[in-house]
Amino acid sequence: MTEVGTDLVTPLRWANVAAVLNASDHDHFAVSSEAPFRAACPPWADLTFLADHDIAEKLGPLLQGGDVDAVVFASNSLATAAARRAVQDHFTRLWAEDGPARDVGVVVLHQFLSPGGVLPLDFLGDATFSLVGERPRRVESGNIRFLRDWLFTDETPYAERASRVLAVSLGYGAQKFCFWARFEPRYPAQWERVVWEQEGEPMISACSAADRIVIACRVPIDLMGNTELLGSLIASCLRPRGCLLVEAPGTSGSTAFTPALASAIERGHFVHRVAPEHASDIDPARAPYHFFGELIVAPE
Repeated sequence: MTEVGTDLVTPLRWANVAAVLNASDHDHFAVSSEAPFRAACPPWADLTFLADHDIAEKLGPLLQGGDVDAVVFASNSLATAAARRAVQDHFTRLWAEDGPARDVGVVVLHQFLSPGGVLPLDFLGDATFSLVGERPRRVESGNIRFLRDWLFTDETPYAERASRVLAVSLGYGAQKFCFWARFEPRYPAQWERVVWEQEGEPMISACSAADRIVIACRVPIDLMGNTELLGSLIASCLRPRGCLLVEAPGTSGSTAFTPALASAIERGHFVHRVAPEHASDIDPARAPYHFFGELIVAPE
């Protein structure tokens, strides 16, 4: 994608999401594979898929080069000791508050754990949490509560938004089981519940850690086909770095090029362009505007 300035062509960067999959899913499409993530990914983002055994060789260089805006650790990608060591060695240093990947968002989806098994995720700094395995069980939709104003990739009425969230009660597999773990954050007060059980624990939580957003989901939404909610989690993690360029219909590249846009490009922010038909359509409280940290309105 390019944007034409006065006498030069300046590249605009899409948002880049690195999805780390368990090797069997990545190589053999055994369980979740790439399909649900492709269906869920916001229209302003590109996906890069990595197997968990490629964390050291591939994820590290992507983070070092500033080419990733969010990392999704998908089902079972953190289950092995080798994968956790690779993350600790090749992610933590780059993701530190003074590192080159300090504003990269993170989504940790559920991991398969035996009852009583503990998976500590110490590489997340202030957002550190552990998953403790428990027996799979069903969840009644009537016991699910959720944050009413959670952001979705599409602007939806409340009733439709509620149906998307309540879909987590459908579970996975023939027996429709939902959970394999319990969520234990190191600093509970820093986490915001997004979806939770009535009088119970959170199912999906979000944490603002310095300049990045971390989301923990202990519901197998990637396996359940709940792409709307998965897409919302990914898009929310991209918020700290995004720049939305709003153009009038028919705006040419040269008139859209502004000092603000040049600054965003120079700082490595990804840019998404929209051309609403009417000025009244521009609403920072609605999708897609509320997923971006910066809003630039180009001159007509």
